[in-house]
Amino acid sequence: MSVPPASHRQVSLRGSSAREITRDALLQKVSEERQLRSHLRRAAAAALSIQRVWRRYSVIRIVSEQLHEEWEALINQPDINLTKQWISSMMLRPFLFFVTQPSSCL
Repeated sequence: MSVPPASHRQVSLRGSSAREITRDALLQKVSEERQLRSHLRRAAAAALSIQRVWRRYSVIRIVSEQLHEEWEALINQPDINLTKQWISSMMLRPFLFFVTQPSSCL
């Protein structure tokens, strides 16, 4: 048998080297990446939830202030015709709205 010259030796092109990651290390790395993605998804969902609650609070506060100003102006008019319909629609409904709002929203 003859030994092939050094220039004709077959070289494995598999990529196997001393720096190649082991199976356990690869699984650990994939698991950590999956946990990071899961954490980022939960953080994004939490941020959206907080934003939704804050927008709701802000809009309720602004609308409540506007309704309160309109109601005050309406009630303080000297020439109000007090009918059952007017009291029900213009006075009672806004009053109930203000009374039933949680104190944290006003």
